[in-house]
This record gives sequence, C-alpha cells and structure tokens, in this order.
Amino acid sequence: MKKFNLTGNRFGCLPTFISFMICTMFLMPLCQTMAQPKVVINEVMQSNVDFMMLDHDFPDSWVELYNGSDTRIQVNNYRIGTTNVFSEGMRLSNTVTYIEPGGHLVLYCDKTTAAPFHYNFNLEAGNGQIFLFANDGMPVDSLYYDEMPAPNVAFGRITDGSNEWQYELSPTPGAANNSVGSSELLPECGLTYCTREMYVDGKLSSRLRALPSDDFFFDLVTHRRGISSGTLMVRREVWQQLNGFNESLRRHQDYEFTARVARFYPILPLDFIGLRKYMLGRNNAGDSVKAFELRKQYIASIEPLMTHFTAKQRRKVIEENHLALAMKAFFKGDIKTWWNIYRYVKPGLWGYTYMFRYALKAIKKNF
Repeated sequence: MKKFNLTGNRFGCLPTFISFMICTMFLMPLCQTMAQPKVVINEVMQSNVDFMMLDHDFPDSWVELYNGSDTRIQVNNYRIGTTNVFSEGMRLSNTVTYIEPGGHLVLYCDKTTAAPFHYNFNLEAGNGQIFLFANDGMPVDSLYYDEMPAPNVAFGRITDGSNEWQYELSPTPGAANNSVGSSELLPECGLTYCTREMYVDGKLSSRLRALPSDDFFFDLVTHRRGISSGTLMVRREVWQQLNGFNESLRRHQDYEFTARVARFYPILPLDFIGLRKYMLGRNNAGDSVKAFELRKQYIASIEPLMTHFTAKQRRKVIEENHLALAMKAFFKGDIKTWWNIYRYVKPGLWGYTYMFRYALKAIKKNF
C-alpha cells in the first residue's frame, strides 16, 4: 500500500507532528496568560505624612491594587516587593483573600508585619520601583516611579486600570481614581496653598477655599482672598530670592510674604482640604487698638509693592483692611476704637457699603 508523504520528505508526517507539539507548548500558556484576569498596581503613595490614619498611626507608604476584570481573583498567594525577584517579595496574606470585580485592595508598606496587609518595607523616598507577582512566580505588574513632588501626594492611573498615570492631589486609597490630578503637580509657580477648614467646639466654623484669581495680588492685599499659612508650600529658590519672612513685622508675616511672591510669581491654589484646625471655643477678646496698629504696619510694608495701583485701588486696600477691624471692634462694644479707625480711614461710598454688608452678615450670623 502506497503511503502519502505530506511533508515532501522520507520521514512522512513526523515533522508536522513535532511542529504541532511545539506550537501547542508555546501558544497554550500564552493564550492562558492572555485570558487570565489581571490585577494591576493602581495607585501608590510614597510619603504618607498625615493623609491616611490607620489604627492610630500613619502608614509610611501604601500601594493600591485593582481588579479590572469581571471575575473575582484570589490574591493571598501573590507577592509584592521592590525587586523583580519573586522569592524576595512578601506574600500578600496568610488567609484566603479575594479582590472582587472592579474592587480594590490597599497594601501598607510601613516596615511592620504586626497586622494583615502590612509589609516589612517602605516605598523608596526618591526614584523607586514596585513589583507584583502571581502565586506561580510570574510577574503580574510593575511600576517605576520618580520622586514624589510633595508629601501626601499619590501617583495613580488617571482612571482605574488605564495606562495613563498622574500625580493625585486627592488620593483615593480603596476607591475609584477620580481623575483629579496633574502630570506635573507644581507648575512653574512661586507658591502654592490649599483649602483650610476650621472647627470650633466640633462644628465647622469656616472654610477658607483656595481658588484661582485673575489678579491674586490685588485680591490678597484687599483681603478679598484669604490664605492658610499652614498649607503654604514655597519653592526654595523663591524663598531665598525674596529673603523669606519680614521679621520686623509683629504680625501678618505670612500675608506680607505671600503678597511679595504674588507680585512677582504665579500663585497656584489647590482646592482640596489640606488642613483642618480644631479649637475649643473662640477667643473674641482681642485688643482692637493693638490690631489696628499692627494692620497699619502691615499696610506700610506692602506699599512699595503697590506702585502699579491706581489711586482707587490703593484706597480699596486701606478700606478693606481697616474697616473689617473697625466693624469687629463695633460688635465687641469697643465704640472708641471703631470711631478712631473710622476717622483714620474716612470711608467713601464703597466703604459705607462694605460696613453695611458686614453688619448684615454679623447680625445674620448671631441671630
């Protein structure tokens, strides 16, 4: 019986069979890998100073994992580490752990293993790397990152599981990334600050928001815009060039310095809560006369910066700064100080309007 030679050589079908087996050996694992649901590194924080508190402490750094598939994935035998060697990574958990579809898992890298999901290493303070391995030793994901521009800033995917990354001004550990961030946290600016909240006796008393301004310098010196000195971040070269705070001032050093920065550099307001201040009762017994003298000293210190102002703008600076003090004195019953400030300012129509608005606001607040 004649045999058909499908390969055109004397070995018959043997080479075809061998080729088939080789393809099977290489392609099947590849197909399995491609089909296997994947967990990814979704967000990291290199320096958690006081953003996240856990068990009465602040973990030094943390990593968030994300399951973008429609299948729950068991990850307790996965490993995480700062090298690409599987055996040097730390097992995620000693108990069965799943990440649900679309779910997140936060891992705390704080050089302790006293509690679940805490690991005996920190993320590098400068440029660093993080590796995630599956239980079979195969790398699942990795991230190489640069030094974070500031503490309490995360580096995360713009949206969960996406391929684009950014610095996150409002980190979201354990929750969906919210796309609020920037590829460059601090653009070329002289100073940045963020929103401050104040609580008196446990209740929110005021919120000082950090919002953009067309003329930040003018809004600042007329007190149309407040700043929270506890959230200021200044570039080193700007601080050195402007010689820091004016130590001759007894008060308002932060406002005076910020005014100098705003006169010559862009200001970057970041509208997220960077400081919460808690007070037990508010002290309203301040010395109005002393406050008036200190405010005059402050105005005199920023006068050289107002050479580009019109006479009307200069007038508004004086009225805004002093009439607020006058009205505070008035509502504390210090009529003498109110009268002295009133005579000093000699308000015009705009000043009377300001005092009227202030009075309505105070009455509404108290009654």
